[in-house]
Amino acid sequence: MTECPDSSRPFPLRTRASKFSIWNPPTIELIGGHSLCPSIINEAPVVIDLGANRGEFTRAVIERFNAKVHAVEASPGLCSMLPHCPGCLCYNFAISGSCGREAFHLSSNSEANSRFKLHGFEYTHSIQVDAITLESLMAAGNISDADILKVDIEGSEIDMFASTADETIKKFQQITVEFHEWLEFGSATEVRKIIKRLKRLGFYHFTLVRGSFADVLFLSQREISLAQYYSMLLAVWVPRILAHLRKRLSLFSQ
Repeated sequence: MTECPDSSRPFPLRTRASKFSIWNPPTIELIGGHSLCPSIINEAPVVIDLGANRGEFTRAVIERFNAKVHAVEASPGLCSMLPHCPGCLCYNFAISGSCGREAFHLSSNSEANSRFKLHGFEYTHSIQVDAITLESLMAAGNISDADILKVDIEGSEIDMFASTADETIKKFQQITVEFHEWLEFGSATEVRKIIKRLKRLGFYHFTLVRGSFADVLFLSQREISLAQYYSMLLAVWVPRILAHLRKRLSLFSQ
């Protein structure tokens, strides 16, 4: 365990975070459809975009942060639509828990394309694609360090986390995930196990959608203090709770 001034913290806090306080905590924003904490992002960060789709998130982080993005998309048609620029490297793979050839199901709604047939969506046809683990991707792309991991892989996130070593996960500064337990792929229990694991590995977490795990952000404890984490939780949830109470009160007053 690394020694640090605050003995309650198992990881050293970067001095950059000292510009924040419990009264002025880092903020969370929706960027390219996924939650991030922009104020702690390094200059020209390395980003891995799993489930890049048409590249909305990839383009957003390139434009805003001058990021170098490794964008991974299983659909050949969507992969061809990803930005071709110096800041983006594109990979036509499905992310899985193992490497090999797998069936990939295509829907009229491209956001439902998946290794699985998600509940409530119609699928037009299936193709065979190359599947790869996160660690194999990082080895193939010579990615030794990365700042941000974005995960939106339509049900494959459970297998991806299960096949990824602790030391690999700990490399990331932020991990933003859309889990799909609400579409009956992966259960809430499995998601909670992943959250518990990442907390043990030194991450704080924010569940940003009420009633599901459709938007979960993990921040490394190297980036913010425990006090800042609780301040961020208050900043996220207090306005929502107050809005909910106002709505309930307005209903009672009618």
